Formats: sequence, structure tokens, C-alpha cells
Amino acid sequence: MLWRTSYEPVVIREPSFEVGSDQSSAIIGLFSVLAHREAEVWWRLFEADFPGDVIELAVGGIALRNELVSIRPPSRHERVLQDPDAGKWRTQLESVVDERAFCAIVRKGVVELIVIGPATEEVWEEVSSLWRSIRT
Repeated sequence: MLWRTSYEPVVIREPSFEVGSDQSSAIIGLFSVLAHREAEVWWRLFEADFPGDVIELAVGGIALRNELVSIRPPSRHERVLQDPDAGKWRTQLESVVDERAFCAIVRKGVVELIVIGPATEEVWEEVSSLWRSIRT
């Protein structure tokens, strides 16, 4: 029998910090390539409901971006970005371990919701509802 570690996502509902751009965006973030499996689940959910909307953010420099690009299909390479301001994310998400991905919803440059860890059905409903209201 295979035992898996149970992990509940952490939802931060009003982090209210600004990112470098004043645009709205759906972000899947990683501090390490160790989180790529969780990121992939987030990616598939977004692509199923909102094709082309989400970006993957390498919060750890160009080396991390290069690692991610090496394991992603070429069709996604242009949507894997490096965040030059990784410190801001680390400060806001200080409890995130490298194995955890996060999803952030940004409205006009202000982060409104962050989910750390895997996407559960309940969390996805909240994230997709918020993103739907922003993108329309």
C-alpha cells in the first residue's frame, strides 16, 4: 500500500501586496523545480477553463526558469517567466517550502488571493470564480 502525505492548501484571502505590473494576471509560482508537479495540476485546471490565461512564474532566478523550460513542452516556454523581484514573493510567502507551488490572482497589479499547495476542488472553485470575475 502506498501512503501519501496529506496536505491541505493554505488560502490567503487578502494579501493585498503589489506586483511589478499593473495588469491583471493568473500566476502559478514556484520557488524550486521540486514544486513542478503541483504547478502542473494548477496549469491543467487553468488551461481547461481559461486557455492561455495563466503564466508560470519562476521565483528563484534564471536558473530556475531554465530548469522549468527544460521540462515543459515548447508550446509553454514563452509563458514560463522569471520574476526579477523574488524577494517580494519570499517575504509574503515565507512559510512556503520548495516542494509547494502557489497560485496567485492579481487584479490590476494587486494580489487578491494566494493559494499555497495543491488545488482541491473547493479551492479551485474559489480561484476560478475570482479569475472569471476579473477577466470579464
